[in-house]
Amino acid sequence: MSVTLEYKKLDMVNHDFWNEAKVNYERIDELYSDNVLKDLIFGLKPAEKVDLLNILKIEQSQSQLEEDFLFRTIRMRPDFKNLVYLREFLSRKKRAVEELYERKFADSNTRYDSSDYIKLVHLFYTSPSYIYEVLVVHEWKSKGTGDLFNCTDKYSTELLEGLATKEGYQSKIINVLYDFSGQSNEYKMVAHSELSNKHYIYLMYKLTKDTKRPGFDMAKRVKDVDQLMFSINVADGIVEIKTPTKTDFYGLQKYFKENVGELAEIKHKVFTEYSEVTLTKVFREGEAASGEEPEDFEINKIIFTNSLLSKSPEITIQLPKSDIWLSVMDAFRRRVVDLNSLKDIKQIFFTSERSSRSVRSLQVGEGNVLFKLDDSNLDEEKKNSIMKKFQQKFGFPINQPIENKFKAGESEKVDRLLRLSFDEISEESDLYKNLIQKEFIQKVEIVKCKCTHCNAVFDLSEVIVRNTCPTCSGNEMFEEKQIEQKIDHDKLESFVFILLKNFVKQSDECEELPISTITYRGKKFRVYRFLHQRKPYQCILSGSILPKKMLEMLERQLVPTVLIYYGVDRETTNVFSLDTIFHTTFGAIFTSQDMPEFIRLMTTAIESLEERTHHLINTAATKASAKIKDVGDRTDDLTDYDADMFEDDVFALIKHLVPNSEKWGKEMKGKAVPEGIFALQYMKREGMNAVQQKVVFSYDCKLTKEKQGYDLRSDEKRKGLDYVQRLNNLSEISAYCTNNQVTAHVFVSNKFREGQIKTMADYFHQEIGREYIGRPIFITAKVLVYLHSQFMKHRDDIIKVNDIFMEKLHKLLTTEDFIVTTELVDELIDDVSYAAKQYTELDTNRVTKKLKK
Repeated sequence: MSVTLEYKKLDMVNHDFWNEAKVNYERIDELYSDNVLKDLIFGLKPAEKVDLLNILKIEQSQSQLEEDFLFRTIRMRPDFKNLVYLREFLSRKKRAVEELYERKFADSNTRYDSSDYIKLVHLFYTSPSYIYEVLVVHEWKSKGTGDLFNCTDKYSTELLEGLATKEGYQSKIINVLYDFSGQSNEYKMVAHSELSNKHYIYLMYKLTKDTKRPGFDMAKRVKDVDQLMFSINVADGIVEIKTPTKTDFYGLQKYFKENVGELAEIKHKVFTEYSEVTLTKVFREGEAASGEEPEDFEINKIIFTNSLLSKSPEITIQLPKSDIWLSVMDAFRRRVVDLNSLKDIKQIFFTSERSSRSVRSLQVGEGNVLFKLDDSNLDEEKKNSIMKKFQQKFGFPINQPIENKFKAGESEKVDRLLRLSFDEISEESDLYKNLIQKEFIQKVEIVKCKCTHCNAVFDLSEVIVRNTCPTCSGNEMFEEKQIEQKIDHDKLESFVFILLKNFVKQSDECEELPISTITYRGKKFRVYRFLHQRKPYQCILSGSILPKKMLEMLERQLVPTVLIYYGVDRETTNVFSLDTIFHTTFGAIFTSQDMPEFIRLMTTAIESLEERTHHLINTAATKASAKIKDVGDRTDDLTDYDADMFEDDVFALIKHLVPNSEKWGKEMKGKAVPEGIFALQYMKREGMNAVQQKVVFSYDCKLTKEKQGYDLRSDEKRKGLDYVQRLNNLSEISAYCTNNQVTAHVFVSNKFREGQIKTMADYFHQEIGREYIGRPIFITAKVLVYLHSQFMKHRDDIIKVNDIFMEKLHKLLTTEDFIVTTELVDELIDDVSYAAKQYTELDTNRVTKKLKK
């Protein structure tokens, strides 16, 4: 049985577990001292320490985050050495850890992204078996691309699970390999990785040598092995095989042929003899690429992955048992669909040779596209006929890689090259050389040491210290040079930011803002910021999918965001995207670097974000309300919530209540400004006349973790008053406001010290001067959430009498008692609801009934 299934629980972990994971636990145990654990813990960053405590379910406190205390706490655990073993296991497996972690925790609310080591610890303590899945993915990726095959018969999930779990399935494949090797080698199924319920990777061992070797302590029996690996992707019907010898390769082929069906090798020759202009005409004008329409070839359904319809990245056009090509042409003429890449054609369903068939597109190689035919139960003659008709219609073949000549196809090639490892690059294309020349991709030569006895590969430094193999203690080793490919994030970011800077310079509607930094779980992201038509926008570059919580944090900032991914495929970014954020890829930026094209790309992004603004504010306010409601008046247990988050959440609610608002806060740290301001504007009845009223409020957010509440000490009093006085001195404020000054300064906190409220009010009254009316107003997080919930509940009434709502909100925020309460909010809503009753609505149902008579 696959060891992946043997260790599902932590209490099952033993020395055999670490042996199978290729961790030399004996050496670690023999050389262990507490300094090893101390070095590990002391080397962790603050964010890693917090994550580690959460994973180990250790109660957090400030003292526990101190290194000595943290060491003692972990040292007392019976499983503390697992952390040392995991550090050893992580060596050279970071990419595999990142990929598997993304697969297992993509949709999880509980993620720990502070480092690859922490991700590995989280995987292990979730299920130890994940360690073997990491090992399998690592071994798979380290071997480069294998031989690819299409299977003529359909696979079942039963086969996938059987090869991993059932002795009968495993015995079959082992016996076939054993017999094919002339019964000279033994085989066993070692482990598997479940990338999805329809995609498995399997690791097998072949015994190559069984010898007794002398050791320092005693002679040891050593069984040398070679690795065989294969993957089965049921969804795509593709098998990939990676073996050390042709004998093993043919043995696996024989197994699949006897037990599943014929394997058809995917040819690697790339088809280039087609015109993207001609292909586009096929869809837009209906004319076959060959000039002659094929007979007996009716297209019933087609799926496009790229639609120009709002919020519809995928679109299907179908008409059962009828040809839909006129509808396809109409969709292209109306620009509902367009071809930017061969990958935009996801699947085509057609009827030919009295059979309904489909082809689906797959990305292979360095961005090429293969259209795979579903040829199950189809004889060779009919298959060849269908393939001929398909090429006659579209101008490119089935079951052969095709160069993606389209504009977006070029961008997909860039993105794919940025996520492949060096040994996965089949040839150094001009595009690849260009990326290296610009130093986006760097090839780094690394010298490793390989043991001739056990074939283990180690860093040279590990061997130099003891001059022996750390795994088998052998002293016959040789140096081996390896090439690794590294992506230079700073170079990519600099390239993108320079393009953005030039875009801003060439636009009369744009103004550049200073580059800022956003920190999430200890990781810093540089942010390019600019104004467009006086509204802020920001752009962020990332080489990995951002966690959902970080995306929601960006969302609550209410700054329209362009998120640029590199080394991540478009389908993955679409799955983990938010409607409120514009996603694109570095490939799209790189292939649009000429300024006219880049201006078009950025204009599209800005227009798209403008259309989403209302949705962004609604979504952010809803999520912020839930966050603040959870905080309430609590001051303890706020380890995952800080002042910056509180500031973003409060602004999201204010922006929803009062659109004319602005936030400064952390964006202007170090400057004497409040958190932000907001303005109310309404028409007030005075006798027979309606007089326009304009008032401005400043506000500050004060999240506290002190039980007594936020301390409004003397310097806080001075700051609050200074904010108001400084704003009053601005000509823009005095010119806008009906009363020529700021009406009040609003404090928002999860908890106030009640005795300090009157003191603050008295201070304002004494110091502000007779000619000014500014006063402090206090509203708790609970009451602010209540105000927003009532605003949402009575939205229809508020829309009818918005002027009255603004007038009553003005009154609420200038209350004589200085404290906004739920009772005062209820009075506001009651007045608004009463006023709304004076407005009658047209009975549209009655009108409809009369028109139907």
